Amino acid sequence: MDEKFEMKLEESCLPLIGSGEYIMKAQVDGDILGKSDWVEEHFYIDGPRFWLGEGEIVSVYPGSGMRGSFGDSFAHVIFGRRTLPWERSIEPEKKGRFYAKQEEAPSREPSWLTVLLLRDEEIVNPASGTVESVIKCATDTFVPQLSLEEAEKAEECSYIDLPREFFLELVPSVRELALLSHARRVEPEGKVNNAVSGEEWVSAVVGNRLPASGTEGVRNRAYLVSLEGYGDCWETLKNAKHEKVRLLVLHSWEFYSVTEPLHFLELCGKLDMNRFCVRPEAGTEHYREIVENGYLPMVHSFREGSSTVSFYRGPLVPKCIEKSKPQENGSAVWCQDALYRYDPEIGMFDISYAAAWQLGRLLALGNQAAAGQVQKLRSASKRHLQKQQESEMRKNAGIRACTPDGTEADISAGAWLLQILNQEGGNLL
Repeated sequence: MDEKFEMKLEESCLPLIGSGEYIMKAQVDGDILGKSDWVEEHFYIDGPRFWLGEGEIVSVYPGSGMRGSFGDSFAHVIFGRRTLPWERSIEPEKKGRFYAKQEEAPSREPSWLTVLLLRDEEIVNPASGTVESVIKCATDTFVPQLSLEEAEKAEECSYIDLPREFFLELVPSVRELALLSHARRVEPEGKVNNAVSGEEWVSAVVGNRLPASGTEGVRNRAYLVSLEGYGDCWETLKNAKHEKVRLLVLHSWEFYSVTEPLHFLELCGKLDMNRFCVRPEAGTEHYREIVENGYLPMVHSFREGSSTVSFYRGPLVPKCIEKSKPQENGSAVWCQDALYRYDPEIGMFDISYAAAWQLGRLLALGNQAAAGQVQKLRSASKRHLQKQQESEMRKNAGIRACTPDGTEADISAGAWLLQILNQEGGNLL
């Protein structure tokens, strides 16, 4: 591919105005008109806090229910809005932050969200309840002190309670939180599942713990939790008497991590390279020239069942090659068989272009956006053909009749009956 796709990373992407209640006041102050009364408007900016709306999460990794080699991958969440991880603060006294220009926003701002990973024997099923009851102070459980709006008290939320020592060991510190989140700007053309042009902003929150793996697959569960209001409570909890720490859960999913018996380098080391080696000194001079240009003789099966040996060359070649000229008639290629090249001097086919065409077709059909466009094109062509058939049927169903000026013309059966009815004064009996 000749196209170049760029991606820009931002350490943090603060909103221009934070969530919370605001008051806007206005007054006309003029020399001639005099001063008017103050006009006051109250409005509230509502952002995700105790639960996430549909569509806020674009994707999670590893995917929910997936089984694979994830032992060296951190679980993470991708959000469709670039400011979401910084729309609230982990500091309890900060209700909202806003900046006139995004360039003036501080870097390495900690996110109020983080991803916690619990392994099979540590997994806790989230409980649920109203927000007011969940964050209510308890003697043995540490809960952050959050100021609630009246409407938020009755909202449903999910939570987990972790042992205090486990919390201090597992949850990242304030300094680490700033390194476990970022915003990124990507060009959708560079994504295989997106065909929309332009730029797209997303944000990511990454966990800080690797999954447990085993030969049969070990269950792991990732939790997207809120740290709003926790501040720098790690020092406080070290000497606190609380036995547990409560965390609000906004999303959770499970996956299974499997230990691969062999790594990639070990698999490459065990490849049988003799299958890809040929001896260019054998055969005619033309044959040796073909082999030196990167071609390999391969067993080739035809559609009717017969087989032969044909030459194939992959995209990685040892020499520079000239770009092939387009077909003279400019017609499209509808199957890979049209791209076979026959060399009469040695009596063998070159199937390189045919294999590349087939591979390109499979990749295109595997692209969700491309497959959708193909389906739309097929549906549009089908509708066009149906209209043509209906038009042809109506034309064939027409009747040859005389027009008022004496000439003959094709008219439909319904128009012919209406013409007879008018001629008979509206009465056919």
